[in-house]
Amino acid sequence: MLYKSEILVRRDEVSQTENEIDKIIKRLATLQDQFLDGNISPQEYRSMKEKVEKDLIGLELKLKGLKQDKSFYKEYINQTVPML
Repeated sequence: MLYKSEILVRRDEVSQTENEIDKIIKRLATLQDQFLDGNISPQEYRSMKEKVEKDLIGLELKLKGLKQDKSFYKEYINQTVPML
């Protein structure tokens, strides 16, 4: 039962992180539009782009970690069952 709730929590975290990634990608596109339309300077664009890309990389790493199946219970079972 505990393992099942852990799976559900992980699934929710994956979904939330994917939504955050989509939001960041849209923000980057908006930033590019603002720059191309001349609403922000090249220096402002580079500064904001750097921050947005840093956030995106962090979220992608978080998502990768969440998608890896590192459940304590699953590892325990994988290590102890073969001994039987």
